[in-house]
Amino acid sequence: MSVVGDICVRNISKSFNNNGKKIEVLKDINFEIHKNEFLVLFGPGQCGKSVLMEIIANISEPDSGEIMCDGKKLREEDLCMVFQRYALFPWKTCLKNVEMPMKFKGVSKEKREEKAKEYLKLVELEGFENSYPRQISGGMKQRVAIARAYAKECDILLFDEPFGALDAQTRYSMEKELIKIWQSEKKTVVFITNNIEEAVYLADRIIILGGSPSSITEEFKIEIPRPRNRSDQAFLAIRKEIENRAVHSDIVSG
Repeated sequence: MSVVGDICVRNISKSFNNNGKKIEVLKDINFEIHKNEFLVLFGPGQCGKSVLMEIIANISEPDSGEIMCDGKKLREEDLCMVFQRYALFPWKTCLKNVEMPMKFKGVSKEKREEKAKEYLKLVELEGFENSYPRQISGGMKQRVAIARAYAKECDILLFDEPFGALDAQTRYSMEKELIKIWQSEKKTVVFITNNIEEAVYLADRIIILGGSPSSITEEFKIEIPRPRNRSDQAFLAIRKEIENRAVHSDIVSG
């Protein structure tokens, strides 16, 4: 497995055709994703965050611009994406769902079962290996999806509002769990949210998207020590600062 360094997002623009009318979604997006950082892309619904994520993931092509790492384009094997919908195979157990990326790589049955159990333990689902998605909660399903992403053993993890459908208590638990896993594994993470509190809790750095077409309006480096407490004065201060900067663009949620 290659080790991916900093990623350069350069001059990305994207538009769509709607009944013969050109709709610009993204315009001249420029930023860097630093190796092993937890980067949050923050903005309102329909601002193009998911479109940008799909371009980073090579699911969609930009109209112009490029995304490069060490002078090369990112490869499919360098990254894995986790969506808001769990995207699990309902006819497979938790263990078999987590095994899938390794099965596609040709890993032996014994080895992939061993590794899948390790990743389920990492997300605190030990004992649920033989459960089916219909038998577990939404938060647990998302943990399986995260374990499966880690099982791909790639350098970059992309999260597209993975906790958006969860209740508040489960969401807080999953945010805490994700940070613990990230600190343990030290992958490069790009995470989409429109929830300001979630962004401040998770991020090393927050990039705010806004406008129409969408562009980068602000960037914040979050230097609050971990673990973070949502009621601490430092947390509340940076949350308020971002809120004050973003409110005019209808960005804030949560």
